[in-house]
Amino acid sequence: MPAVEFANLLQVTLPASRQYQAMAGFLLQQFGAIPNVGEQVEAEGWRFEIIDLDGRRIDKVLAIRIADAGAGK
Repeated sequence: MPAVEFANLLQVTLPASRQYQAMAGFLLQQFGAIPNVGEQVEAEGWRFEIIDLDGRRIDKVLAIRIADAGAGK
């Protein structure tokens, strides 16, 4: 997914100058390395969990708003 589309959807602020064009690039920057399935990172008020990889490519991500993470418990 393009980084701008992802940022608009989740209301995340992206830096004006960035090295990536896709959501996967945003996540790679947050993790600092290629993550494994099940790894999580918190950024911009969201928890992102890697659900699936296609080789070294991030394929599926679960995004949970941190404020909502405890709801229903």
